[in-house]
Amino acid sequence: MVRLLMMIVLTISIITGLFVPDAVADKPARRILVFCAGGLRKPVEALSKDFEAQQGVSVEISYDGSNTLLSQIKLNRKGDIYIAGDAGYIETAQKDSLVKESVRLCWFVPVIIVKKGNPLKVKTLADLTKTGVKIGQADAKTAAVGRVMPRILSLNGVDSAAWSKNVVLVTTMVNELAVAVKLGSIDAAVVWSAIASNYKDVADQVLVPFEKNIIPEAGAAVLRFSKDSDAASRYLQFLMSPQSRAVFSANGYVVDKPIK
Repeated sequence: MVRLLMMIVLTISIITGLFVPDAVADKPARRILVFCAGGLRKPVEALSKDFEAQQGVSVEISYDGSNTLLSQIKLNRKGDIYIAGDAGYIETAQKDSLVKESVRLCWFVPVIIVKKGNPLKVKTLADLTKTGVKIGQADAKTAAVGRVMPRILSLNGVDSAAWSKNVVLVTTMVNELAVAVKLGSIDAAVVWSAIASNYKDVADQVLVPFEKNIIPEAGAAVLRFSKDSDAASRYLQFLMSPQSRAVFSANGYVVDKPIK
């Protein structure tokens, strides 16, 4: 009789939600893995927390240079979302049949970041080739800003050999260049305007003429081998929502296409 009563109580508890068997309690929550370019870290981190709160899906994020992440995705064939600082990387992933769906997020505007007050009086990219100027450079093999630099230098008539001579620091992510300017280990570097805006208390921006600049578009994609493509697709659409666009804009990212 006692055993029967216990079974009845247990059954009622399960039905009413007062008791959850271990097999159910231990069931992992929904989770997606996001590979994100370092240049988008601040808004993506904030938006991922909002997505978690609204959707009940855990978001794990791995940050690195766009090309480094793409290489990892190709090699390991895992993950749910890929966010790149240049949509060209998304197109490469599509050609390699790694992408299920994709969107464009915002535009990255390259600027020169210099120490606060611009003590070297930098006005153009050519000024960075002067004797004694210490330049930081993002690696073209890992980061989107590094990939566009040769074209930017060419458009501005800057001798690549003279430029390379003054490069004292090469980084895998754009964020590291801004930190180096802040610490004083370099005098200047080309970074995204959104990154430079995070350091306006210790650094200034020098604009590159619009007609002589390369402004890539950041993109995001659901990976074909996503283990939860439904959650991944909802995350992608969330990044395109008015709420997300406002967050990108508030953090200095250009959400409407720049027009020459």
